[in-house]
Amino acid sequence: MANMSYCRFHNTRLDLEDCIEALRNEERLSSDEAKAGRHLFDDFLSFCVDQGIIDSFDSEEVEILFGRLEQEDDDDD
Repeated sequence: MANMSYCRFHNTRLDLEDCIEALRNEERLSSDEAKAGRHLFDDFLSFCVDQGIIDSFDSEEVEILFGRLEQEDDDDD
């Protein structure tokens, strides 16, 4: 369900803080979560490039970050 327009950025910011904390702590991610994280970062960083906020970003580094944290299918951690 989508966030209501009056609180979408507030709610998303709280969720994003949780996601970033998980990345900082190098928490393992399911395949679906790793894929969603890759897309989230790629979409946001692409938006920043399009808006002139940043000049570029290394999409391979985004891939490496999430690949390193992705659990293998047979990994029970």
